[in-house]
Order: sequence, then structure tokens, then C-alpha cells
Amino acid sequence: MGDVGFVIDPDIRVAKTLPGRVYSDPMLFAAQRERVFARTWHYAAHDEVVKVAGQVYPFTLLPGALDEPLLLTRDAQDRLHALSNVCTHRGTLVADGPGHEQQLRCRYHGRRFTLDGRFHSMPEFEETADFPSAADDLPRVALGTWQRFFMVALAPAMTFDDVVAPLRARLGHLPFDELVLDTTGARDYVVNANWALYIDNYLEGFHIPYVHNSLAAGRQLPRGLPHPVRAQQPRCGDRLRRIRGRARAVRGLSAGDREIGRDRVRPTPFARRRR
Repeated sequence: MGDVGFVIDPDIRVAKTLPGRVYSDPMLFAAQRERVFARTWHYAAHDEVVKVAGQVYPFTLLPGALDEPLLLTRDAQDRLHALSNVCTHRGTLVADGPGHEQQLRCRYHGRRFTLDGRFHSMPEFEETADFPSAADDLPRVALGTWQRFFMVALAPAMTFDDVVAPLRARLGHLPFDELVLDTTGARDYVVNANWALYIDNYLEGFHIPYVHNSLAAGRQLPRGLPHPVRAQQPRCGDRLRRIRGRARAVRGLSAGDREIGRDRVRPTPFARRRR
């Protein structure tokens, strides 16, 4: 994104905070979708969703960012596929929900596809010239598997092996095959903010002594930085109010959003070992 009017200096000593428009400009966000999200690998699902032949699992890749309808399938030969879930005729979703299928059938005009995405048939098109062609197949999406996790990329700028190599090196010893789903172990918090603002907060550690007292107690603080006193720690609600007040970067959480974040439980894969 060299035409957006700012420079990121690789020398942290002279680098400056990004301008506010990075977090609020719709044109910059559109560029990020194409140049960042579409080119990188993303978690899709775990192996339980298409464990046996004939299983299909539709999902949306990165809701709110890419919003790409995709489909995981396992065919009769036990091969795994990642496909577009958009019919090549009129753009209707092919699979509405997970299940077991012998073929994929669009519910709009009855167009059928095999579980590997190849066009199979369509009513009333028997005498159509030069039909079908490769353009009638469901587009395939790059798919990678690591341990029990499926990852996909729309237009990957790097190979899956390059991306997953550090994971294999650092986490390969963990017993992923012994872990099972624990639906009580996670909560879903709706943060109404630009993705980059949230990542900025996650990556910088300057706030840890002042916001995460228990975490700070177990880490080495930078030289010259006093250890926080628990009584001086801002409450989570105070921090949320400060975040809500940041102009343009964060639009703020409504009362309804906060209730959703507090009460809605989201299943997360493999949170505890089998007993």
C-alpha cells in the first residue's frame, strides 16, 4: 500500500504511530482485504466437521472482512476438498448447512456438483452447446492441514508449509489428538473496532503492567518501569469506556453488544483432554 501517504520506518527508535485513517478509511480497509487477508492463510475448522466420507461443512471465511462463503467436503475416496460455496450459475449458496451428501445440489435451479466440486448436471441444459466447461465447476480453494486443524487461503502469497513450519517446530509435541471440544471454556466478546486497532493493542506490551496485573507479576518488566500496584489498576469497565471514546478508530460498544459479549458462549475446538 505504497500510495496511502505514510511510511513505516523499520527502526523502532524513530517509528511513529500510524495515522488515524488507517483504522477508519473504507478504501484502506478494502485494500487490506485484498492485499492482506486474501493472501494469507486462515483457520477454517477442525477435523471433526468432515470426519467421514460424504460430510460437508459450509462456513464463511472471516465474517466482516472477507465474507467469503466456502465449503469443506470429504468425498467417497476419503479426499478432503475446500470449495467455493457459491453456485456457478446464479450465485446462490450451494450448501445451506453441515450434513452428509452424495452430491452437492443448488436449491435454486437444481445444478449438481460432485463432492470435489466438478459440475455434474443441470435440468433443461442437455442440448446446450459447449456445456459444461471448467468454468461451471465450483472453484477450488487452497487447503492445508496441520494436526487436526484445516486452514485455507483465497490467493496465498506463501506456501502452507512455509506458514506452518514454525507451528510444527514449536507446538508439534502437544497431544492434539487427545483434546476434545469444551463449549464452556470460551466466551465471545464483540469488539466494535477496526481489526488493526485490536491487533496493535495485542502486540504492544507497554500496557501490561497497568492493565494485566497478574500477567505482569510473572514477567520481567522493562528497565526503569516500576512494578504496578494492584490498587492502581484500572478496572476493565474503565478501560472499555476509554476505548469507546477514541475518535474514528473505535465507534464503541452498545449496551446490547456488551451483553452479547458477556453471555454468549462460543464453542472452541480441543480445549481440554479426553478423560
